[in-house]
Amino acid sequence: MDYVTSWEQIAKKEGKKEGIKEGIKEGKKEGIKEGKLKTAAAMIQKGLNLDLIAEVTGFSKQQVQKLAASGQ
Repeated sequence: MDYVTSWEQIAKKEGKKEGIKEGIKEGKKEGIKEGKLKTAAAMIQKGLNLDLIAEVTGFSKQQVQKLAASGQ
């Protein structure tokens, strides 16, 4: 069994905390993006102007056009 110093134990715990924080942060980003995609798709289905959709969602007009072309 390897000996682990208290500093190594502390560093390991801190690393885990940072990893969890980063994971949560990335998860929130993905969730927000998914929500915006759903909103944009609903707006497209309602026939709203693509420029307006881009402005509201923060996506580029090209991204909105691609989404509209994909039929989502």
